[in-house]
Amino acid sequence: MDIPKGKYLGTLCKRGHEWENSGKSLRFRSDCLECKRIRGLINREGYKDRCNELARIRRDNAYYKKEWVIRRESTKKWLAVNPNYYRERSVRERISLADPYIKRSIIQKSKLKFKDVPLQLVELKRIHMKISRLIKEMKNGKQ
Repeated sequence: MDIPKGKYLGTLCKRGHEWENSGKSLRFRSDCLECKRIRGLINREGYKDRCNELARIRRDNAYYKKEWVIRRESTKKWLAVNPNYYRERSVRERISLADPYIKRSIIQKSKLKFKDVPLQLVELKRIHMKISRLIKEMKNGKQ
């Protein structure tokens, strides 16, 4: 009867998992390994169903609905006080040639998704946009 390294034989667990007819349970950090294995299988099997059920309960729960209404209203109030927030943000991104702005310009002309745009392509597009801006400035400066 070889006990695996890092494990030990402890008192019989509540479910009665006996290790090699020893009358004791094989344990790791005070947990019965067989109980732990079964618990893991149960958790994996029903995980998605439990998540969907919890999401449905939250959707139907009046407390969560009330919470979302409060958040939505506070956001509307904040935007009423700061009406140009999104406009200013997009202008800042456009002027500084931020990654999200460049990625959106690439996405508009291709079938890529936002997360799939490689950084090398973003850097190349940034260089291209800088050169295009310099050319426009030069043309406008001469006229």
